[in-house]
Amino acid sequence: MSCPGCQAKVIVPEPTQATPPAPPPPPAAPAPVVSPPVLAETVVAAAPPEFTRQGPEGHSESLPATPAGEFGAHDFSVHPASVGRDDDEWEHFTGISAKRSSRRPARNYFGWLIPFSCIGLLFAVGWVLLQKPPEKLEGRLVGERLTDTEFESSRVDSRRFGRTKAEVQTILETLEIAPVRANTPTLNLEFRAANNSMEIAVHTTGRSEFFRVDPAKDKKLAAFIDDHKQDYRAAVDQGLQQAVPKFLAELEPRAEKSREIEGLAEYRDAVGLASLMKGTGFGYFVQASIGKQGYPCIHEDTQGRLYFALPEGTREFELVAHSRAPRSPQHRLHFAGRYTVRISENPITLKKEPEDGNEKVRRALKKAPAEE
Repeated sequence: MSCPGCQAKVIVPEPTQATPPAPPPPPAAPAPVVSPPVLAETVVAAAPPEFTRQGPEGHSESLPATPAGEFGAHDFSVHPASVGRDDDEWEHFTGISAKRSSRRPARNYFGWLIPFSCIGLLFAVGWVLLQKPPEKLEGRLVGERLTDTEFESSRVDSRRFGRTKAEVQTILETLEIAPVRANTPTLNLEFRAANNSMEIAVHTTGRSEFFRVDPAKDKKLAAFIDDHKQDYRAAVDQGLQQAVPKFLAELEPRAEKSREIEGLAEYRDAVGLASLMKGTGFGYFVQASIGKQGYPCIHEDTQGRLYFALPEGTREFELVAHSRAPRSPQHRLHFAGRYTVRISENPITLKKEPEDGNEKVRRALKKAPAEE
């Protein structure tokens, strides 16, 4: 037979000579059943014809043929070592998840604290700004210079002694023979025995004078003292209650006249000057300041007037808080005032300060049994 186009001869095969179709490719072998993670321990019990399995070295290995009727009777068996592996691994997985959940960080409550703190701070600042600022204690006062002035000796209350009558009598006999003097460049202070009691006397030195100032002349200062007078009085009395027994303990073994008393300067103030505060006690917590030198108040009369022993010729000083006064503004005894005291030109003369009514009554009661 020839081609109609090119007239070339073409051989047409007979139907009987046609090439038989190629047989279909064998089905792919199913993956072997394994139990993770041990792959080598899984064994297939039976497989259909032409099935293969992967050997340990990576090459294929033919499996024996199994009759079709017997194939369904066989199941793939699993090695005993792999039994329960899935449950164990599931528990292991859930355990890891629980641990990861427990490691989650807690909620950060600090982030909520910052805004609330800022709000509280704003309220606090607003409250402070709305408060009335404390009135300043400052101004000017007029002082007086005293000439030829003598003060009545002050008696220490025997109820503060803390000793028996016999012990007190022994101490008073010692003081009567040898008074205790605690002097400063501007003040002579003496502890002595008189009228069966301990008395305190003050005098100026040859280089000093007495000065007096009345705080009540300033309305603001007078109101401040009136508001705190109970606190000042209580503080002075409490200090005396503690200092007087200690001072007597120092005097008790004082056999020799030349024996010095330890802490005499402290007792001069805590016993001597404190006993001379007859008014509110405010004077014990203030001082006269001249330059960088401070001079304590040496007496406060029953009317609240303050007395100082200052260098001769002083014309001006400042009334400020004493170093023994509390420094904290919140303390009830704190005094932050500063007053300039100008000394008047005309001096005055005071004799012995008259006794107060209570002192007169005590002396009258003491003399009554003797008169009977």
